[in-house]
Amino acid sequence: MERTQPIVLIVDDSSVDRATYQRYLQQSTEVYTVLEAELGIEGLDLCQSYQPDILLVDYGLPDLDGIDFLTELQTQARTPPVIILTGQGNEAIAVQAMKAGAQDYLVKGHLTAEKLRIAVTSVLEKAQLRAQLQRSEAERQQAEAALRQANNELERRVEERTVELMILNQDLQATLLEQQQTELFLKESESRFRSLSESSPIGVFQTDPAGKCLYTNTCWQQIAGLTLEESLGDGWIKAIHPDDRQEVCAEWNKSIQEQRAFLHEFRFLTPQGKVRWVWARSAAIYSATGEIVGYVGTDEDITDRRQVENELREKNTALSNALEGIARLDVQGRYTAVNEAYARITGYQPPEMIGMDWQSTVYPEDLERLKVAYQQMLNQGKVEIEARGVRKDGSLFYKQLFMVTAYDDHKQMTGHHCFMKDISDRKHSEQKILEQVELLNVVSDAIFVRDCSNYIIFWNHGAEQIYGWTAIEAIGQNARHLLGLDSEIAWETAWHTVLTTGEWQGELHKVTKTGKAVIATSRWTLVRDEAGHPKSILTVDTDITEKKQLEQQSLRNQRLESVGTLANGIAHDLNNILTPILVISQLLPLKFPHLDAHTQDLLKMLETSTKRGAALVNQVLTFTRGVEGRLVPLQVNYLLLETQKIAKQTFPKSIAFRVDLPQDLWLISGDATQIHQVLMNLCVNARDAMPQGGTLTLSATNLWLKETDIQKPLDAPAGAYIALTVADTGTGMPPEIVARIFDPFFTTKEIGKGTGLGLSTTIGILKSHKGFINVSSEVGKGTEFKVFLPAIDTTTLEPVKETKVSPMNQKVILVVDDEASIRSVTQATLEAHDYTVFVANDGRERSRSMLNTMIKSTWFYWI
Repeated sequence: MERTQPIVLIVDDSSVDRATYQRYLQQSTEVYTVLEAELGIEGLDLCQSYQPDILLVDYGLPDLDGIDFLTELQTQARTPPVIILTGQGNEAIAVQAMKAGAQDYLVKGHLTAEKLRIAVTSVLEKAQLRAQLQRSEAERQQAEAALRQANNELERRVEERTVELMILNQDLQATLLEQQQTELFLKESESRFRSLSESSPIGVFQTDPAGKCLYTNTCWQQIAGLTLEESLGDGWIKAIHPDDRQEVCAEWNKSIQEQRAFLHEFRFLTPQGKVRWVWARSAAIYSATGEIVGYVGTDEDITDRRQVENELREKNTALSNALEGIARLDVQGRYTAVNEAYARITGYQPPEMIGMDWQSTVYPEDLERLKVAYQQMLNQGKVEIEARGVRKDGSLFYKQLFMVTAYDDHKQMTGHHCFMKDISDRKHSEQKILEQVELLNVVSDAIFVRDCSNYIIFWNHGAEQIYGWTAIEAIGQNARHLLGLDSEIAWETAWHTVLTTGEWQGELHKVTKTGKAVIATSRWTLVRDEAGHPKSILTVDTDITEKKQLEQQSLRNQRLESVGTLANGIAHDLNNILTPILVISQLLPLKFPHLDAHTQDLLKMLETSTKRGAALVNQVLTFTRGVEGRLVPLQVNYLLLETQKIAKQTFPKSIAFRVDLPQDLWLISGDATQIHQVLMNLCVNARDAMPQGGTLTLSATNLWLKETDIQKPLDAPAGAYIALTVADTGTGMPPEIVARIFDPFFTTKEIGKGTGLGLSTTIGILKSHKGFINVSSEVGKGTEFKVFLPAIDTTTLEPVKETKVSPMNQKVILVVDDEASIRSVTQATLEAHDYTVFVANDGRERSRSMLNTMIKSTWFYWI
């Protein structure tokens, strides 16, 4: 009875592989009955008992290898076709197996379900065709024998055996019909073979016994870049790379001569110039009589595999030759691979380290720290750390480790990679440097080292003290950006000089961490490496800021002394000029009491301006000699209004004014002229800060400051104050300018447009009034000055009694002055009040005679 399902016997000692082959067969459209055997002897017994249609045999069985199994199989009555399976693509094994009777040879590493299905189907079909051909041949031979016998009988007994001949003729026709059916079956089998090959992902070709190509499938044509017509005949040879063609043809001819399978790797070169690597396999097709009727084979595209193999070889070569130690460890922390450098650093041979625990190569005192780093790597994916290691011989070395976790395609952690550098030499050098650093840290000068890119690599304690930056903050920073060095030209000059001559010395202006300006005597020395090339620049800075400030203060004191001497002389002359004007402005209303109101206002304005001029002269004397003003109870509202009036008349029309004055403003104890000067100084600064116009605000308010108020200086007492505010909407000032505006002679104005004494004078006046000033400014938005002056208790003030000058008859006054104008206006004023006046200059004789005359009077006064 004919079987409905082919029986497949799998002989393999690997249960995993047997299950894989069975799964592959189950994925086929054909239904198979699968038998399994673990050993070769067991497989031979099953083969004899069940007579399978095909065998899948592992070449490397524990009891029999593939060749021995095939030899034993040949001794059985029925020999089914065999496909040899091996884990290695060895050409010699393949040839030996084919010679021993195997119908095909498959490599496990390249095996897929599709490849196994095609191989099994092809072998079964070939076996069936071969069996059918053998049966047809036997039947044909029997028919020929019967025909010959019939002919003989026909010759001998034509007449007697006519009926028998007809019967034999019918049998012959039946035999011929069966032969035709066999040929039809062969054509159908060929059609199925073509269909299978066309759907195969591997290139398939077929040749005649002479090697002329008869057929190529679509995949082969795609690999070779040829059409079916171009590949027929000798055309398929054109697909082989010219450099490989001779070798391939020689190997093909050799395999034919030795009657073995053709197995070879070589290159295809397409007409488009594309190179593809192929793994070619072919075997002979035998007729029923054992003659070779052609060859069938496959060409598998292995270009991608070759590329991966080449990349792996290059990587392995690079890893083996790398100076940096590289290792791979599993999840338990055991080494699974190390390169030569890693083993050399630790004193081992690479094979000795496989399976070792990483902790055995760590110095015990650093083990806990490395365990923490290992946990950090698990959490963050990578970590870098320096530690001490122990070599095989027990010696100690310093290493720098970079560890990164490794994952498989399913994102499951498989271990980690470790990259290691031996930094023992660097650590010893650093130790020597640290010893030298301790010596450098003793000195008070700032000592630091920069590389040739101007980045700081060393920073001593002296530098920390002078510039405020700690070593951790400074190292790695650009020195020029960190310290705010002088102008581009000054820095470039110093840099060029030190690189050219090897040293430079000079003064540089730098900035500390807090923004404070520092003047340093800087000495630069070029440090070279062993080859004589510039390596770094050693800088020693001595802070001479205080020295410079003392020198500047000395110069300022000298200037102030000179200004004071000059001011004294000028003040005397100005007083001589202003005194007649003041006296006349007061005398004219007495001489002409009936002047119109307008004229009286003019005279009053003249008197007020003259008094202000005299007060300014006294103010100059106050600044140069430190003379304090006369402090009296003062209401500052009228000073603010007068300041606004003067500013409106003299400032540009583009400046608008806003005044906010309360009616109940407290009194202060102050000098009106000095307070007026403070307000005018601040208003003039506000005007200069608004060249395009803006708003100038004057305001005052009563305040009670507590000890905890942040706007009050620590040395200012708590209590009642009035706050005078002068605000503008001008250009504003940056913080570094705000910090210096009260310094004497500091000005942001052009040369000739400012003395730098305005705000310093303001500070001096406010200190003499026990007040203080705050300033806030923002670039582009404006500046606000707020003056704080102590308020006084008005309940203790007594009203000022108005006094009048009463005439004193019969009193004589002697006026002595070297200025004629002063003598003249003084005499006129006194005579207007009915005094008898004598005048005299410095002449002693006349003064004595006048004095004798005056003594005769009842009363006299000296002026």
